Amino acid sequence: ISETAWKEHKIIFNNDPIEEILHIVGKTYNVEFIIKNESLKKKRYTGCFSNQPLERILKHFKRSSKIQWKYIQNEEHKNEKEKIEIY
Repeated sequence: ISETAWKEHKIIFNNDPIEEILHIVGKTYNVEFIIKNESLKKKRYTGCFSNQPLERILKHFKRSSKIQWKYIQNEEHKNEKEKIEIY
Protein backbone atom coordinates (compact mmCIF):
# COMPACT_ATOMS: atom_id res chain seq x y z
CA ILE A 1 0.00 0.00 0.00
CA SER A 2 1.40 3.36 -0.97
CA GLU A 3 2.09 5.43 2.13
CA THR A 4 2.15 8.78 0.32
CA ALA A 5 -0.79 8.33 -2.07
CA TRP A 6 -3.19 9.91 0.47
CA LYS A 7 -1.60 13.26 -0.29
CA GLU A 8 -3.02 12.94 -3.80
CA HIS A 9 -6.34 11.49 -2.54
CA LYS A 10 -5.46 8.07 -3.92
CA ILE A 11 -5.62 4.59 -2.48
CA ILE A 12 -3.01 2.40 -4.17
CA PHE A 13 -2.36 -1.21 -3.30
CA ASN A 14 -0.15 -3.82 -4.91
CA ASN A 15 -0.72 -7.47 -4.01
CA ASP A 16 -1.79 -6.42 -0.50
CA PRO A 17 -4.03 -8.43 1.86
CA ILE A 18 -7.64 -7.34 2.15
CA GLU A 19 -7.20 -6.51 5.85
CA GLU A 20 -4.54 -3.89 5.07
CA ILE A 21 -6.60 -2.45 2.23
CA LEU A 22 -9.74 -2.18 4.37
CA HIS A 23 -7.73 -0.57 7.16
CA ILE A 24 -6.60 2.21 4.79
CA VAL A 25 -10.06 2.56 3.22
CA GLY A 26 -11.58 2.68 6.71
CA LYS A 27 -9.25 5.48 7.79
CA THR A 28 -9.89 7.37 4.57
CA TYR A 29 -13.70 7.16 4.82
CA ASN A 30 -13.99 7.05 8.63
CA VAL A 31 -15.68 3.64 8.73
CA GLU A 32 -14.86 0.36 10.45
CA PHE A 33 -14.83 -2.90 8.50
CA ILE A 34 -15.66 -6.24 10.07
CA ILE A 35 -14.54 -9.24 8.03
CA LYS A 36 -16.93 -12.14 8.68
CA ASN A 37 -15.53 -14.56 6.12
CA GLU A 38 -12.12 -15.72 7.35
CA SER A 39 -11.12 -17.04 3.92
CA LEU A 40 -11.19 -13.46 2.58
CA LYS A 41 -8.23 -12.59 4.79
CA LYS A 42 -6.02 -14.79 2.60
CA LYS A 43 -6.85 -12.89 -0.58
CA ARG A 44 -4.55 -10.21 -2.01
CA TYR A 45 -5.43 -7.37 -4.33
CA THR A 46 -3.84 -4.85 -6.65
CA GLY A 47 -5.55 -1.62 -7.68
CA CYS A 48 -5.82 2.13 -7.45
CA PHE A 49 -8.73 4.38 -6.52
CA SER A 50 -8.65 8.13 -6.94
CA ASN A 51 -11.36 10.33 -5.42
CA GLN A 52 -13.93 7.53 -5.54
CA PRO A 53 -17.00 7.31 -3.31
CA LEU A 54 -16.79 4.48 -0.79
CA GLU A 55 -19.69 2.60 -2.39
CA ARG A 56 -17.88 2.55 -5.74
CA ILE A 57 -14.82 0.97 -4.12
CA LEU A 58 -16.99 -1.64 -2.41
CA LYS A 59 -18.84 -2.37 -5.67
CA HIS A 60 -15.49 -2.91 -7.37
CA PHE A 61 -14.58 -5.59 -4.82
CA LYS A 62 -18.02 -7.15 -5.24
CA ARG A 63 -17.63 -7.34 -9.03
CA SER A 64 -14.04 -8.52 -9.06
CA SER A 65 -14.13 -10.97 -6.14
CA LYS A 66 -17.75 -11.64 -5.26
CA ILE A 67 -17.19 -9.95 -1.90
CA GLN A 68 -20.48 -8.96 -0.30
CA TRP A 69 -20.91 -6.07 2.11
CA LYS A 70 -23.60 -4.37 4.18
CA TYR A 71 -23.85 -1.50 6.59
CA ILE A 72 -24.49 -2.51 10.18
CA GLN A 73 -27.08 -0.34 11.88
CA ASN A 74 -26.46 0.29 15.56
CA GLU A 75 -29.03 2.63 17.08
CA GLU A 76 -27.32 2.57 20.50
CA HIS A 77 -24.03 3.96 19.23
CA LYS A 78 -24.97 6.64 16.71
CA ASN A 79 -21.84 8.71 17.41
CA GLU A 80 -19.45 5.88 16.54
CA LYS A 81 -17.96 5.18 13.13
CA GLU A 82 -20.24 3.47 10.66
CA LYS A 83 -19.55 -0.25 10.53
CA ILE A 84 -19.52 -2.30 7.37
CA GLU A 85 -19.61 -6.06 7.42
CA ILE A 86 -17.62 -7.87 4.73
CA TYR A 87 -18.54 -11.45 3.90
